[in-house]
Amino acid sequence: MTESREGPLYQLIWQTRRLFQRLAREAERIEERMGVTASQRAVLEFLAHAEPQTVPQIARQRAVSRQHVQVTVNALAEAGLVEIVPNPGHKRSGHVRRTRRGRELFARIRERETRLLAQAASRFDPGELRQASEALRALDNYFQSPDWESTRNQVLDGETQ
Repeated sequence: MTESREGPLYQLIWQTRRLFQRLAREAERIEERMGVTASQRAVLEFLAHAEPQTVPQIARQRAVSRQHVQVTVNALAEAGLVEIVPNPGHKRSGHVRRTRRGRELFARIRERETRLLAQAASRFDPGELRQASEALRALDNYFQSPDWESTRNQVLDGETQ
């Protein structure tokens, strides 16, 4: 892969994918010690910021399938980390919220992650980390924008003609 052939955006996307896979493997190792999967941890984190939510709401916000979230929520409920409570706005789709045990476990997970990330962050320039984060945020915003949708459709429609 040469930068002149694929370009800097391709290189950034390729490196992001590679980093994502590496971080996913690390998360699995770390979360396994806490007794949850990475998917379960992600739902607990989501609920820490937006509780209570329905399974479809969680799925939409996390950009994953409702079925995946349902399986994850079921496992969390079985472990006593979340509970399903009545949803006044919808009879069949209850709200998911963390139990006390779920809140305490997630607090321990976050404390451990904070220590690990602080050690990792000490090896990098804070300005460069902020700049990388801003670039990724801008790309994420662009790929959710009407500009991207229009460009994507133009290119894909042109291929079918």
